[in-house]
Amino acid sequence: MEDWLPDAKNSLRSNGFAITRGLIDEDEWIVPLWLDLCSLAQLCAQRRGVVSTPPGGSSLQEMNQWLMLLFKQDRRICADLYDAAKQMPSFLRLAISGLFEEIYSKLIDTSMVGVGENSYGIRFDLPSEEKFRSHWHQEYAYNPQSPNLLVFWVPLVIMEPDMGSVELLEGSHNLGCIRHEALPEYSHKSGLYKTGMRFADDYEKQFEKVIPRTKPGDLVILDSRTVHQSGVNRSKKLRVTMQVRYFGFDNEQAVKDGWPSKPSNFFDYDVGGKK
Repeated sequence: MEDWLPDAKNSLRSNGFAITRGLIDEDEWIVPLWLDLCSLAQLCAQRRGVVSTPPGGSSLQEMNQWLMLLFKQDRRICADLYDAAKQMPSFLRLAISGLFEEIYSKLIDTSMVGVGENSYGIRFDLPSEEKFRSHWHQEYAYNPQSPNLLVFWVPLVIMEPDMGSVELLEGSHNLGCIRHEALPEYSHKSGLYKTGMRFADDYEKQFEKVIPRTKPGDLVILDSRTVHQSGVNRSKKLRVTMQVRYFGFDNEQAVKDGWPSKPSNFFDYDVGGKK
């Protein structure tokens, strides 16, 4: 497992992110998660009065296509599944797995590993849907438990070029922590999506943008200060990804701050952006 470690550490230090290949066993972790997703989606559909039978096999592509058709029938099914999926044991087993804990602890050199409250989930991004798209931001603004927080970004589908993979600004972690606030251009969005960084376009011009091509089994690891966003899904397919945030309890600043789990604890604003 540790063959990837030196390169990942160097990449995190230099670029603010690391891209690893095949660290997550697809048959052990990804397929069971997808099967449970489809079973749960069927119940969410039933709740909304929609009758549909999931595919009988374990093809990720077929299951993804079926979910897409289901969401098209009633968008509320997607919202229901987003909330419910966080409670699936197959999801939680990977999110707080010994595998992820070991990866984080080796990267940060700590045995005091934490997972932020409400800092994990599965995203379902429909084609051309802008309202819930994550724009340029730093993770520390929304998960300020510790400066050494890392995001584990897990593709649950093959990230084709037009699906809008995560977009990373290489080296932007060297900017340090940037204040996020409610911005007029995001007023049409909901919750924390209303907040962002001023002058984000300037950062995009300052740093090279990297858009990793990944597939199930791969893992993208982000420094909490790396500026990143979700790309625009211009395909006709559903983009499904998983995110988990890990941090170290024993970071000096984290101990001083008391591992705050809410953005307002760090930036003094609520989800509506009120200071």
